[in-house]
Amino acid sequence: MNNYQQSFFVNGRFYGTFPREARRDQDQEGRTEPPDSLLFFCTKCGEVYAKCPVVGADGKQLRWRSIAGVCEKCPSDLMFLNPGNVWISWDWEYQTAMPKELLERELVNLIDFINSKGEN
Repeated sequence: MNNYQQSFFVNGRFYGTFPREARRDQDQEGRTEPPDSLLFFCTKCGEVYAKCPVVGADGKQLRWRSIAGVCEKCPSDLMFLNPGNVWISWDWEYQTAMPKELLERELVNLIDFINSKGEN
């Protein structure tokens, strides 16, 4: 049952609000916990480049979790960290709630990043 709604804002653009499930604990079978609202910030310039707030069935916004990354304005020094990325591998329910248009954006950004690393 979807008790939560997650919105997606990346670089000031609203991608929509979608239902999402509780987050399943990867260590303990069957255990779930409320999802976190997510805030992505750039470790180089400090800009918050994405917010993905979660609202519960009671209409209250859930707690924030910050995720370090690199915004699209700053170059990434790491091969595995593409700028502007909002994909997180450890939260399957977050991934399945992402709108198609945002998933397409993530894929294009990743391909562009990989191609740019190949040119160096």
